[in-house]
Amino acid sequence: SEAARGEGGILRNALGERFMSRYDPVRMELSTRDRVALASYTEIKEGRGTPNGGVWLDVSHLPRHTIMTRLPRVYQTLLDLQMLDITREPIEIAPTAHYSMGGVWVRPEDHSTDVRGLYAIGEASSGLHGANRLGGNSLIELLVFGRITGRAAAAYSQSLTAQPRSASAIAEARVEIDDLLVADGPEKV
Repeated sequence: SEAARGEGGILRNALGERFMSRYDPVRMELSTRDRVALASYTEIKEGRGTPNGGVWLDVSHLPRHTIMTRLPRVYQTLLDLQMLDITREPIEIAPTAHYSMGGVWVRPEDHSTDVRGLYAIGEASSGLHGANRLGGNSLIELLVFGRITGRAAAAYSQSLTAQPRSASAIAEARVEIDDLLVADGPEKV
């Protein structure tokens, strides 16, 4: 949706209203991802969503040439997967979670928690970015805090005594993991 909004796509609810004027009247569809997602979610939850639980992203008002040159992959993907010609019809979209930005509260100096020996970084921790992480920032956050946290965890583990595990418990765990990896179901693992 971001690329289409950037090219002039308009967000509308099921009533046909251009709803971003209620949430960010200055930037409208060019608002930040977190605001657009929250606005879309609000429209859906307040009963102004589509029957499938979404909102409309419309680029059909743009010249066909613009869509074909600026959004060729969006055009082709929707045509192939949904037989939807976005030069004529709106795209049904809904907010989704593709990255979690919050979780375990950690100490800033080493990302340790109140549970001895438990450390967390990235999506599992209370990260740096609030509700609007920028695309490339996740990787650098993982590299920086991975190094800091790895050192802290290694230092902590040096004082621990190794706990022997039974060979049968290890074998049983391996079988469980192997069963997951070779499972032939609808979900990818």
